[in-house]
Amino acid sequence: MSLTKSLMIGRDLDELGRAADQVRTWLEGVLDDDGIAEVELALVEALTNSILHGPRESANPIGVFVDVSDKQVAVEIADDSPPMPTLFDGAGEQKLDFDLSDLDNIPESGRGLSLIVLSMDEVSFRQVDEQVRLRMVRYRSH
Repeated sequence: MSLTKSLMIGRDLDELGRAADQVRTWLEGVLDDDGIAEVELALVEALTNSILHGPRESANPIGVFVDVSDKQVAVEIADDSPPMPTLFDGAGEQKLDFDLSDLDNIPESGRGLSLIVLSMDEVSFRQVDEQVRLRMVRYRSH
């Protein structure tokens, strides 16, 4: 089985729901509900980062590319951001370890990258033509 789909969204947080719904539809029957939810979480976190922290002056849409094979689901986010090879250094469970009873010290941001890393099996950047893409892979044999 091989499936390749793509979607372009505007640089607007209102576009997140449309992107998440479309990817969820593409993955129905490919991953179980938990797998779909984790891919959706990683997708929304990555798109939110692209929208909030990407080049604001860009008029180019953000690309969402989904490739499904027998072994994995690969989701790629393409925008006009420069390469950031160390972006995920330090992301992981330790960023999510905080005291929920201490409301004054709960971090307001900085957890999205960790959620992406923990939801997916591989997270990397790759070059496609002139574009750098965030590549997130979920193995189908969970």
